[in-house]
Amino acid sequence: MVSAPKQTRAPNKFKPGLYRLTDADLSLKSALEDWWDAQMGHLGIPGDDMYGSQLIMTDDVLEHFVDLAHFKQLVDLSSIRAQLNWHYTDMWGMQILKLVEKHVPRTDSVDQPAAALGPRDLTLQPTDTGNIPGPSTSHQPPDVQSSAITLTPGTSNPKPRTRKGYKCSACGSSAHIGTPNVCINVVADITDNPFSF
Repeated sequence: MVSAPKQTRAPNKFKPGLYRLTDADLSLKSALEDWWDAQMGHLGIPGDDMYGSQLIMTDDVLEHFVDLAHFKQLVDLSSIRAQLNWHYTDMWGMQILKLVEKHVPRTDSVDQPAAALGPRDLTLQPTDTGNIPGPSTSHQPPDVQSSAITLTPGTSNPKPRTRKGYKCSACGSSAHIGTPNVCINVVADITDNPFSF
């Protein structure tokens, strides 16, 4: 009997959240569009009205290149292969990396996603944020001050919440919860009025 080959899981792809485009991101996008046009000229089809530069790189791939460059996720050809399903990585990947390095240098400080920090580096800290409603103040008017929780790197983790145990709704005891024993108050109600259930 032949067994099926073992399934291997693909690596997770980086999914950037919302962020504000910087001047470097916009210049990279413009440079990638210029690069598109130059490559179409080299291929001998510069004025293709049907597909245009989509033959080489779709708009989605271009946007994803800009996203990955913004968050410093493009390091080498293997990172392009892991993050994008772009068929021309081997052919033009190094040119793209050179454009990224030219327009989005590694020394810039950018918004790093929370996943870039280690899980032990993040701590919930209350901050006074004005009109941002927290979970308990969402029903209050916006002029009421609320405190939100932010993630702060490098501080100690707060004490985890302990869960209250289950209690019987009839008597308030937790002794017979999770056991086959039935609460005396419930048994008394059933025997007094058998049609209540």
